[in-house]
Amino acid sequence: MSEVEIRENAFIYYTRFLILGIFGSVIFILCRDYQYIPQYVSGYILIGCLGAAVTLAYGDYTWKAREKYRREGAEKPERAIEWPIWTGIIERIIYTTLVGFNISGAAAFIGAWVTIKAIGGWSTWSQDRDLYGKVLFFSALLGSAISVLFGLLGGLVILNWKTIWG
Repeated sequence: MSEVEIRENAFIYYTRFLILGIFGSVIFILCRDYQYIPQYVSGYILIGCLGAAVTLAYGDYTWKAREKYRREGAEKPERAIEWPIWTGIIERIIYTTLVGFNISGAAAFIGAWVTIKAIGGWSTWSQDRDLYGKVLFFSALLGSAISVLFGLLGGLVILNWKTIWG
C-alpha cells in the first residue's frame, strides 16, 4: 500500500467517525429536553467530533514532519493504518467512560495502558537505534497523550454536566 493510499484510508476512517459525531450532535440537540441523554452523550460527542479532528490534524502533521529524519535509502516501514486509528478511538471511549462515570482506578488504568503501549513501541522502534526510530516513538507517545487528553475532557464533561449547563 502506498503512502498516499494509507493517508487516504486514514482520512476516510476519521471522516466516518466525524460524521457519526455530527449525527450524535444532532441527536443531542433534539433530545436536550430528556433528562439523562444529553449528559451521557455529551462527552462522547466531544471526543467524536473534536477529538477526531485534532487527532487527524496531528497525525497528518507528524506524518510529514518525521519523514525528514529518515536515513537516505532507508526502507519505509509497513503500516496497517486502521489499527492505530481504531486503537485511538477505543482508547478515547474507554477513558471517557472511566472518568465520566467516576470509576475508581481510572488514573491507574490510563497510566498502565499508556506505559504498556510505550514499552511495546520502544522495543520495536529502538532496534534501529537511529533518530528516525526515536521520532516515531515520541510522535506515537504524543498521540497517546492527545487521546488521554480528549478522553479526560469528554469524561469531565459528563461528570460535570450540571455545572457546565446549569
